[in-house]
Amino acid sequence: MSDDSISKILRNRVKERAKYCCEYCLYPNSLSFSPHEIDYVIAKKHGGSSNFANLALSCWRCNRQQGSDFVSFDTQTGEFNFLYNPRIQKWMEHFQKTKTLKLSVCLRKVTPPYNYFNSIPSNVS
Repeated sequence: MSDDSISKILRNRVKERAKYCCEYCLYPNSLSFSPHEIDYVIAKKHGGSSNFANLALSCWRCNRQQGSDFVSFDTQTGEFNFLYNPRIQKWMEHFQKTKTLKLSVCLRKVTPPYNYFNSIPSNVS
């Protein structure tokens, strides 16, 4: 999402914190055809602000798939599940629950040869 209210300095801080990888699927910006975007973890329409803690680096696929949602309906279980929040959840705990990267769990489909579980940046716990 493009937002002129986010300064260039703040954008750079968000990119550096994410080590230039999507904070949702961990896909590196250097391998992406389009540059990663600054995303609101909590959308502005839900009361989110343009501060450092509420901003994340997102690839375009994750950003478009998630939109302003923060929950999703699981058609297999009939339950609502919170989407991954990079500020309050640990990536490995959230995504290791299924050990498969399905669209409902990870917003990006795995495309070989990139292996998410063997290429996790050092800042992800």
